[in-house]
Amino acid sequence: MGLFLTAFFYIVMMNEIIKDKLKSLPDKPGVYLMKDNLGNIIYVGKAKILKNRVRQYFVKNSNHNNKVLKMVENIFDLNWIVTDSEIEALILECNLIKKYRPKYNILLKDDKTYPYIKITTSEDYPRIFMTRRIDSKADKFFGPYVSGSSVKSVIELLCKTYKIRTCSKDLSGKCKGRECLNYHIGQCSAPCVGYIDKKAYSEAIKEIIRFLEGKKSNILEKLESEMLSASNNLKFELAGELRDRINHVKAIMEKQKISAPKNSDIDIIGIDSDDVNTCITLLFVRNGKMLGSINHFFDVSDDKNEVLEEFIKQYYGADAFIPKEVIIPYELSESELLKEFLSNKKGANVVLYKAKRGNKKELLNLANSNAKEGLKQKKSSIFANGLKELKEVLSLDEMPKRVEVYDISNTGGQDIVGFMTSFYDGKPKKDEYRKFKIKYTENQDDYLSMYEVIYRRLMHYLEDLIKLENGESRDKLKFINLPDLIFVDGGINHVKVGKRAVEASGLNVSVFGLVKDSKHKTKDICDDEKEYGVKRYQGAFNLVSRMQEETHNQAVKFHHHLRTNNLIKSELFRIDGVGEKTREKLFKHFKTIDNIKNATIDELKVIVNKNLAEKIYNFYHTT
Repeated sequence: MGLFLTAFFYIVMMNEIIKDKLKSLPDKPGVYLMKDNLGNIIYVGKAKILKNRVRQYFVKNSNHNNKVLKMVENIFDLNWIVTDSEIEALILECNLIKKYRPKYNILLKDDKTYPYIKITTSEDYPRIFMTRRIDSKADKFFGPYVSGSSVKSVIELLCKTYKIRTCSKDLSGKCKGRECLNYHIGQCSAPCVGYIDKKAYSEAIKEIIRFLEGKKSNILEKLESEMLSASNNLKFELAGELRDRINHVKAIMEKQKISAPKNSDIDIIGIDSDDVNTCITLLFVRNGKMLGSINHFFDVSDDKNEVLEEFIKQYYGADAFIPKEVIIPYELSESELLKEFLSNKKGANVVLYKAKRGNKKELLNLANSNAKEGLKQKKSSIFANGLKELKEVLSLDEMPKRVEVYDISNTGGQDIVGFMTSFYDGKPKKDEYRKFKIKYTENQDDYLSMYEVIYRRLMHYLEDLIKLENGESRDKLKFINLPDLIFVDGGINHVKVGKRAVEASGLNVSVFGLVKDSKHKTKDICDDEKEYGVKRYQGAFNLVSRMQEETHNQAVKFHHHLRTNNLIKSELFRIDGVGEKTREKLFKHFKTIDNIKNATIDELKVIVNKNLAEKIYNFYHTT
C-alpha cells in the first residue's frame, strides 16, 4: 500500500510539474523534449511557437491518434530549447532525434547512408573508393547506389583496368620511394615513383568519369575482348572472372528505359500504405539517368504527412547527397521550411515540389508504383517467413499453403453464428470466407457450435467432391478446397471438439487453437494438450495474430448483421394479425423491410388479405 501511495504521489507531483511548465512556455520557436518517469527522452519535436504546439498535447478531447495518446500517458516531465528561428529548431530537432532515437518519434528503421563512388579530383593523382559520406565539394561523387558489393566490384575493376593507385600516399610533392606490389602485378601505374605523368593519369581518370556518367566509354568493349581472348586461350577461370566483372558493370551502370531531363540530378519520393506499413520509395536520377531506388518502411498507424516530413528531415539530415530537385507525392504544410532546410544543408538552392505534368510526373508515378510494389513484396516476405516458422513450431510435414480459421460469435445464446476465414500463402482469400448460422446446437454451447461448423464445412467438401466427379464446374463449388491446417478461436477444449469433427468426417486435417489473453489479444497456439510458446517466433506469431483478429472481426460483423436484421424484422410483430408465417411470406416476396414499408395496399394484398394489408400500410404511414 505504501508503494502504491508513493507512486500515486509521484505521478500527481509530476503532473503538477508539467502544469507549471506549460504555464511558462515561451511564444518563441524551439525544440521540446518529452521525458518518461525514468527521465528517458521519449519524444523530440520542434515548434514555430513552443507555447502553442506543446500545449496541444495536453488539451482534453483532442483528436489525437492512439500513438500520441499513449505517449501523453507516459510524459512525466518536459524541457525545451529556444532557438532564433524555425529553421534552427528543425536542424536541432534532427540532431536530437539522431542522438536519442526517442521511442515515439517516427524513425528510419534503416538509417544507414547508401554507397557512393568517390574520385578524389582534389588530388594530383586521384584515387577511387567507396564512401557513404558526401564530405568534400572539391571531389567527385557518383551515386547513391543500392548494392555495396556491386560498387566495390566496379571500383576494383576500374582500378585494375586503368591502373589507378589504391594507396593513400600524399603525392603532391616530389616522387620518392619504391613502387608497390600492385605495380609489379600490372595493377597500378606507380605515380608515386613518377612512372606516369599527370596528363596521362588524368586521361585515365577522365575516361572513368565518362564511364560513370554514362557517356561513351570503351570499358565494356575492352572487357569483352579480354574475356573472348581468355576463352580462346582456354583460360576459362579468367574468362569466368571477366564475365562476372562485366555483369557487375552492367548491373550498376545499365541505363534505365525512362525519360528524365538531360544532365539532371533529381530525387523522386513515392509513398503508399497498406493495412500494416507505409512505404516510402526514393528514386535517384543522376546526370539524367536512373541509378536505382530504395524503400523505407514505417508503421501504418503513423500519419502519412508526418512520415513524409520526418523522412525528408532524417534522410537528408544525415550524410546523403542532396540534389537540386526533390519531387514529393503531395504538397506538405512544411514544404517551404523543408526547402530552406535542404538549401541550407546543400549550400545552394534546392526546390521541393509535386510534379504535375510531363516526364517528371511520370517519374513520380513510377516512384508511387514502386512504393506499392515494395509493400506487396514486404507483405509476401512477412507471410512466407511466418508460414515457414509456423511449420517449424507445429512440426508440420508440409508448408500450410491453405489455412482456415473458425470463430463462434453469440450474445446470450441469441443468433449464434460461426465464421470461417481462408488464407492462401498467409494472405486473406476473402472470396472463400464462409458464414454459418448455427442450426443444430441448442442454447449457448460454444464447443458444440464449433463442432457443428467444422463438421458441416468438411461434409460440404465431400459433397462437392461428388459434384465434381459428376461433371459440375469447380468454380461453382464453394467448399471444394480442403485446408492444410485449421485454427479454432479458443483453447485446448476447442481443439478437442475441432479434432472430433475432423475425425467424424473421415478426413485428415491438423487442428490447433489460437489462445487469447485477458485483453482478447492473441497469446499463443495450442493443441489438445499444451501451448507452444509461439511468441518466441515473431513471424509466426504476427501471422496468426492477424488471422485471429481478421476472423474475430468478421464473425462479430456477421453476428451484428443478423441481430440487426432480426430486430428490424421483429417490428412487424407489433402489427395485429402478423405472425411468424406471415412475416416470412412478406420477406420472401418483398426481400427487405424497406420494400415492405414502401409497398402500396394493392401490392401488399398479393400476400395478405385486404384487412391486414391496410393494417400494415397504416402502421408505416400513420404518424
